[in-house]
Amino acid sequence: MKAMIDENGLRRINMKIEVAVGITELTAHALHTLTATASDPVAELVNCNKREIFALARSSIKRFGYSDFEQILQTLSAEQLAAAEKHVAAVFPELSK
Repeated sequence: MKAMIDENGLRRINMKIEVAVGITELTAHALHTLTATASDPVAELVNCNKREIFALARSSIKRFGYSDFEQILQTLSAEQLAAAEKHVAAVFPELSK
């Protein structure tokens, strides 16, 4: 491990963590990032490609943690979530059953 000095002058190490996600979690985390900037996060998500969706989900997990995705599931309607999950399932066929 390599210690680095951060902006506060403290020595820290970078920790990389693996998180297993399925279609629902990947969709929710990506939507969580989009809700802060987009008026219609589902429409924005449907226009994203695989790399963009992955980056959105990764930034949400990094900023808010893994378990925070359940909050976004309660703020959107079932139809919106179904449309978003359908797109994510199409973009990530390796996650489909």
